[in-house]
Amino acid sequence: MSATAAWTATARWAPCRARQPRHTQRPPLTARKRRVALALERGWQAEEVLREQLAIKPTPKLLCLLGDIKNEPAHYEEAWELSNHRYTRAQRSLGVYYMRQNRVRARPADSSAAPCRSTDAAGMRLSPTRCPWARQPADAIPCFVRALAINPLYPRTWFTLGCAYMMQEAWTDALNAFSRVVSQASDDGEAWSNIAAVQLRLNRREEAFRALKEALKQSYDNWKIWENMLHVSMDVAQFAESIQALDRLLDLRPAQIDAEVRAGATWPSRLG
Repeated sequence: MSATAAWTATARWAPCRARQPRHTQRPPLTARKRRVALALERGWQAEEVLREQLAIKPTPKLLCLLGDIKNEPAHYEEAWELSNHRYTRAQRSLGVYYMRQNRVRARPADSSAAPCRSTDAAGMRLSPTRCPWARQPADAIPCFVRALAINPLYPRTWFTLGCAYMMQEAWTDALNAFSRVVSQASDDGEAWSNIAAVQLRLNRREEAFRALKEALKQSYDNWKIWENMLHVSMDVAQFAESIQALDRLLDLRPAQIDAEVRAGATWPSRLG
């Protein structure tokens, strides 16, 4: 064998000594994903694995996952800054965090505040957040707005934003948010029902009636929507719809309706 042939054979078959052993190299991205997913599934070592991967290479997604586990908003804010204000998941998670912090607190035993009513003057059921001792989710609204400004194709985020606006009594903004929900997911009965509630707040009863009809197409077995339909349809003199609503309530809640009748409950009406 010539010297040239020997050199070629050696270069072809000899191991590359400059390459590091496989176990000392940084694992590929797919391996990192598998490791994080396994840790999240197991739960007990999720934080340890996430911090280990963050030490290797921090990413907005890993920071948000750590924020989910620790329930600390600082991780979402760090993820937002790391992504140069482009990772919308960070703002959505931050908004949800603030909404959870603004849940209704337990009513003090010695509170002198008047008890919360279940319905308002229009007959629509009120959210528990209408109680006077409920907190306001003002911090959540800017987070959702920033996220939706980048990617508006999140109907559930629009829905949560609408609820936040309702808690702030920003009825026009709430109507816009819920309208964006049904424009993307027309089968969302809850969004249609909330549109009806907002329309009543804006004194638009005919629009509220039409929204409730759409809500019932998607949530036919929801007795709360049927009860709202009963009140609103009588208020706009749609008595055939009122009879249907009452008939449906008798099917869904016969015991409750019977108790209200025995107690002498009066249904709102508009007879002229």
